Amino acid sequence: MTLPGSHRNPFKVPEGYFSTLPERVMQSINQEEQAQKLSLVRRRRSLFLMRMGIAAALTGVFIFAGMLAHQHRNAVTSGADAVNFAQQLDLDYNDETLEYAMLDNNDIEYYLTVAE
Repeated sequence: MTLPGSHRNPFKVPEGYFSTLPERVMQSINQEEQAQKLSLVRRRRSLFLMRMGIAAALTGVFIFAGMLAHQHRNAVTSGADAVNFAQQLDLDYNDETLEYAMLDNNDIEYYLTVAE
C-alpha cells in the first residue's frame, strides 16, 4: 500500500509478461478459429442428419399411404367381384328360399306395399 499522495504504482507485472503476450494472443485466436470451424462442422452435420431424418419419415409416410391405397383398390375390386358373383347365382336359390318361408307373390306384394 502506498500513502495518499504518492505516485508509486502498487501493481506489479510478472516477469516476461509483455515479451510472450503476442504469442499467447495469437494462440488464443487460433483456438477460437478452430472452435468456430468445429462448431460449423457440427452444425452442418446436425443439419444433414435432420434432413435425412425428415426424408426417412416422408418416405415412410409415402410407403404407408401406397400400401393403404393398394389395399383399398383390392377391397374395391373384391367388392365388385362379390357383386358379380351374387348376380351369377342361380335364381332357383331365391325361389327355394321363398318356398321355405312359405311366401307367395301376393305376400311379397303385400309386404312391399305396407313398407312404403
